[in-house]
Amino acid sequence: MKGTTTKQSFDFDTLYAELVIPVFERIDGADERRSNSSYTLQDACKSAFAIYSLKAPSLFAFRPRTEAEISNLQTIFRIDKLPF
Repeated sequence: MKGTTTKQSFDFDTLYAELVIPVFERIDGADERRSNSSYTLQDACKSAFAIYSLKAPSLFAFRPRTEAEISNLQTIFRIDKLPF
């Protein structure tokens, strides 16, 4: 097939699942200094990534206001517990 090229397209879900999540999963949250923490380091990293990717102007502006927003963040970014 002369002149045929294949173009790969990636969507957010694929890139996030295959590139970002594995990096966050390598973070060990079993640090003795965090024995009283209420959320994991993975959830903190996922939340920081969400703030960055959604281009929030500040941490305060990023705070979810409704249950639907919280649910969307948890579903899209796979955050178990939002550290807010």
